[in-house]
Amino acid sequence: MKQRMNFLSDEMRRPPDGSSRWVGVLIALLITAVLAGSGVYFFQKNNIEMAKAALKERDSMRQEILTLKQQLNGNTQSAEFNSDNTATSSATQSSDGDGTASLTDDKNTETGSVTYDFKYIGIDKTSKYWEPVFTAITGAQKIILSRKATETLSKNKETVSNFFAPKDLMNKDIIYVSSFIPTSTKQFMNYAYSYNVKSGELKKVYSKLANLILKTLGITEKGVVFAAVKTNGSLGQCYSIWAGHDDSLYYYLDTSGAKPELKSFALPKDKIDQGRQEEADCLSKK
Repeated sequence: MKQRMNFLSDEMRRPPDGSSRWVGVLIALLITAVLAGSGVYFFQKNNIEMAKAALKERDSMRQEILTLKQQLNGNTQSAEFNSDNTATSSATQSSDGDGTASLTDDKNTETGSVTYDFKYIGIDKTSKYWEPVFTAITGAQKIILSRKATETLSKNKETVSNFFAPKDLMNKDIIYVSSFIPTSTKQFMNYAYSYNVKSGELKKVYSKLANLILKTLGITEKGVVFAAVKTNGSLGQCYSIWAGHDDSLYYYLDTSGAKPELKSFALPKDKIDQGRQEEADCLSKK
C-alpha cells in the first residue's frame, strides 16, 4: 500500500508531457484572441458610431452655413438695390421724371407664367451705327433697332442688356429693351424702353440707379420681368439665368400705379426646371 501511494505521488509530481503543454498554450491563445477580438470589435463599433455622429453633425453644420450664406447673399443683394434709395439728387433727376421707384425686398413676391419672344444676340456691325439685333426664339425673324433708336442709345453711351426681348401682351408691335450706363461710383444707371418694331420709336418707361444691372428677361401678366445681376459679362459657359441661382434677383415692373415700380418676382417652377436642365445638358457635353 505504501509503495502504491508513493507511485501515485510520483505520478502527480511528474511534469506533463509536451502535448499537454501545447494544448494549454493553444487554449490560452484562443482565449486571448477572443478577448482581443471582442475588444477590437467594440472599439471599432464605437469609432464607427462616433464617426457617423460626427458626419451627421458636419452635414448639419454645412446646411446651416449654406442657409445662412444664401440668406446673407440675398440680403446683401437686396441691400445693394435698396442702397440706391440714398442716391444723390442729380442721379434721381437723371430719370427725367419717368418715375424712379424704390426697390424693396417685399414679402409679397409675385410669380406667374413668363413668356419671351426674342433673344438679344448682339449688334449688327455691318451698319454704320451698329444697331442692336434681336432674333426670334425660332430663328424665323430678326428685329434690328432703327437708326434713330440706335443713335439715342449711342449718344447716351448706353449698352443694351437684354437676355430676352418679350412682346407686349396687348400690342404685339411693342418689344421691351433694357440698357445701362456704368457710373464713376461703380453703380449702374439702368433704363427700360418700349420699342415699336413698325415705327422704330424707342420710349423710356423706367430708369434706376443701382449696384446691379437690370436685364430684360420676359413678360408676365403683372409686367415686364427683369433679372438683376452684378455683371454684364458672361455668368458662366453653362449658366442659365432661368435656373434661379442665388446670385440673381428677379423683379417685375408694376405700371398699375402713378409711377412705375419694381417689385419682387419669383420664377415659376417650370422655368427653374428648364434652366437647370439646360445647365445639366451643357455640362454633360463637356
